[in-house]
Amino acid sequence: VAKKLDRSAIVLAIEPCRSAAADLLSEFAWTKLQELAHSGRLWRSGGGPPCSTWSRLRHRPLPGGGGPRPLRDRVDPFVCLPKRTKKERQSCNTGTLVMLRVLFLVGLVRAQGGVGWVEHPEDPGAPCPSVWASCAIKLLCSWGFRLACFDQCRFGALARKPTCIMSSSGTLHSHLHNAR
Repeated sequence: VAKKLDRSAIVLAIEPCRSAAADLLSEFAWTKLQELAHSGRLWRSGGGPPCSTWSRLRHRPLPGGGGPRPLRDRVDPFVCLPKRTKKERQSCNTGTLVMLRVLFLVGLVRAQGGVGWVEHPEDPGAPCPSVWASCAIKLLCSWGFRLACFDQCRFGALARKPTCIMSSSGTLHSHLHNAR
C-alpha cells in the first residue's frame, strides 16, 4: 500500500509492554501521535483497548459470591460507578482514558483522509456496559465508520469470543462482518 501511494510506511506499535515510551498513557507518546495525525502523516490507526473494566463477566454473580464487581453501567459507560475502591476507580479511569484516546485518534486519522479501526468485545446487551452502545461510537459511525461483528473462533481462537471491529475500511468490514 505504501509503495502504491508513493509513501514510506513506518509501523508504530503503541504497547506499554514493549516500552514505557510506547504507552498510549504517556503524554509524550500521546502528543507525538496527535501531531502525526494532525499533519496527515499518520494514515492508518487502530487499537484494541483493554476490556477488563468493561467485561460482561463483572455483571454475572459467581457461585458463592466474590469475583470482580461491575465498574461501569450501560447509561454512561465512560464513568466509573459510585462507591468503588480507589484501585477500582483507577482501573476504570485508565480504561476510559485509553478507550477515549483510541477513539479520538482513529477519528482524527479519518478526518485527515486515513483509515481507522477499533476492536472490542461485542455488545452483550443490557444491562452490561458496551463502548458500542455509546454516543462516541454513534458519532464515529455518522462519519463513515461501520461495525463488523464476528466470532474469533472463525479465525483460530479456541473459544467463540464474540468481537466487533469498527472501521472506516469497507474491505475490512466485508471480510469480518457476520463471520459466525
